[in-house]
Formats: sequence, C-alpha cells, structure tokens
Amino acid sequence: MKVHGVEISEDILNSLNYGKTKFYENGLEELVGKVLKSGNFTYSKELKRSILPQTFIITVGTPIDKTLESYPMNVRSITTVVEQIKNNLIDEDLILLRSTVKINTTEDLIKPILDQAKKRYYLAFAPERTLEEKAIEELKILPQIVGGVDMESTNKAKEFFEKIGNKVIAMENSKAAEMAKLLCNIQRDVKFGFFNEVRLLCEAVGLNALEVINACNHDYPRSDIALPAPVGEPCLEKDTYILAEGLKEYNYTPLIALAARN
Repeated sequence: MKVHGVEISEDILNSLNYGKTKFYENGLEELVGKVLKSGNFTYSKELKRSILPQTFIITVGTPIDKTLESYPMNVRSITTVVEQIKNNLIDEDLILLRSTVKINTTEDLIKPILDQAKKRYYLAFAPERTLEEKAIEELKILPQIVGGVDMESTNKAKEFFEKIGNKVIAMENSKAAEMAKLLCNIQRDVKFGFFNEVRLLCEAVGLNALEVINACNHDYPRSDIALPAPVGEPCLEKDTYILAEGLKEYNYTPLIALAARN
C-alpha cells in the first residue's frame, strides 16, 4: 500500500527530508526511514489530484477555544483540509475522518462541503484511539470503529480496515462512531476526576488517602481505585467540552462528565 502525506509545516517537512520525526513514538523513526526508502511513503505540502480512486484520511487537531464561553471546538483545520479534498475529489473516493469531533460533524459539516464537488464518494468517521508512545503497536491490535453517512460508506470503511488486518466494529452511522470516540476518553477523565477527589475528601477529614485506597482495593474484586495523579493529557482536557457542545442541540447537559472537569 502506498501512502502520501500532506503537511503544511515546513519544520516537519524538513525533518522528513532527513527521515526524522518531530515527536517520539516507539519504533516510528525506524518505520518512517524504511517506508521512505521503499518509496511506499511520499509527502508534500499540497494535495495532488489522482486519476484513480483513493482513500483520504483526515487526522488534524480539533482544539477547543478557551477564550469563549463553553469552550467550543475549533473546526478551522478540518474545514481547510476538506476544502482541499473537495477540489481534488473524483468518483469512488473514500474519505475517513479520524480526528475527535462533536457529534454530527461528519454529516453536518464535512458532507455538505464534499457534496459541492458533485462526485460519487464515500464518507465515514473512524476514530483514532491509540495511546501515545504505543500507537504503532495498538494500530495493529485495537478494533477499528467505523460509521458512515450511509451504509455504503460504512461498508467501504470496513473493507479498508479489514484489508490491513484490523478487526472492525461497524456502527449504525457516523454519529454513533463519533459518540463512541468521545466516550472512550471521557470515561477515563471521569475516573481520574473521582480518584483525585478521593484524595481531597480524605484530606478534608484528616485521613491518609493512600491507606484508605489500599484498604478498599486489597483482595476486594469490586474496588479498583487508582492513586491520585494530575490529568494533563490534551484529549482528556477537551473532549468533555466537545461532547457538551454537540449535545446542546438535544437540550442535554452531561452533568457528571462536566463535574469531573472541575
């Protein structure tokens, strides 16, 4: 399989020219050097049109805007990429969104832009769920969640990941896949919030939190309280707000998830 990457950062492009990466991922630099040498991986600053159907994989950041109330998701990077794809789209192309987004983004934001090309294409949300420093390993073993804007798109996305050896979980639609990705991160954030509160409430009443936690967990299969620790992972900091933003149109507020953020 041949892969072409599009990157706008001159710094990253210059590093790739020397077979180097800008962040640490176990085994990544060796792998990049190997695929560059084989010719199976190429890269450029701009997207190029193909005469044959291809698969576009969108993996850009979706930060939240902390200068605005409720911390809305910034979609500028996504719309910029989708506009480029629209301008190069041909019939039978498959577009996979991997970035974390609020529910209905694939259907309500991306699809209308691509529809302007008036081509027959397939569109699905297929979230990336790997852990930093273990991404290469986990990409081979984690099930891939996929959900398309229609059944044909779901099937095309499923076929793509099955070709590279992944187990696939096909969802009802793209919204279900978007929700699944958010909940994977938010359930961890809620757990970490509770673990940290255990320390605070024990300190409030003059108890040793470590002693209490050890007592709860010792030879008791229904307790798994982890030791308190900082919560600083970027995804965990923002995904609750992304979920809350998407739920506004349904008049629902995720109270427990938001409380964990406080």
